[in-house]
Amino acid sequence: MLIYFGALTFYAEDPGHFLKIPNAISARRIGETVLQQYELLNSLDTALGLLGIDGDIRPVLACYQRLMIKRDVGFNDFEKNETIHRDSFYFSLILNHFLRPRPEFPVTRASGEAGRADLVLPLRRHLIVSEWKVAQIDFLDIPVPNVQKPNRTEKASTLSEYTLPQVLQLKYGHWDKFHSSWTMQMLMEKEAVPQLKDYIQSNEVVEKLKVGELLLRAFVVLVVGSRHILVQEMSSNGELIGMAELLVKETG
Repeated sequence: MLIYFGALTFYAEDPGHFLKIPNAISARRIGETVLQQYELLNSLDTALGLLGIDGDIRPVLACYQRLMIKRDVGFNDFEKNETIHRDSFYFSLILNHFLRPRPEFPVTRASGEAGRADLVLPLRRHLIVSEWKVAQIDFLDIPVPNVQKPNRTEKASTLSEYTLPQVLQLKYGHWDKFHSSWTMQMLMEKEAVPQLKDYIQSNEVVEKLKVGELLLRAFVVLVVGSRHILVQEMSSNGELIGMAELLVKETG
């Protein structure tokens, strides 16, 4: 039905397996339908208004978190990586025609190596640079009371009730070969924060700020088990601003 009405079309390189959104108009219609379905349209309009005023990405991230909690309920939903989460967030911005998000923005790191900032968002007065990380629930050590080998949904239900200190100290399991026994706080401090600092001090970002006479706002975004989002803001000189924040889930 979506193909018949032109909302989706076949992906030219692999039409037997993939579809694509053909244009911005279709993307906007799909985005509006999803947001209406999950009753997020009005709150997103307000969040985008605040984003345009002060460059604070957190209200829009809070909208995305509510969508994520309602959307990621099936077994395979918890396999989403940082690219999928970032792109889902990116398409939530499509309602505002004045926003021109730049995913995978190319930069030169301090070491001279090429890098890519996950999402750069130029606004009228601000330039937002964000580095995204995702800790998938399969790799997190989340004990579930009275359950010896909890599945994804059981772990997600337990994780949903975690507070900020619990999320920050939540560890990767010993079965994760890259971050064994790392906490979420360590993931932010050892990986995300240094990367973001590199990106905002790159010549490409500095030049973009100068040309547009924009103010920088930079954020580390960590999606934890498709249930929580941790956010940490960084100043233009690479210093962290305040403490990491846990976006509050929808209540009621």
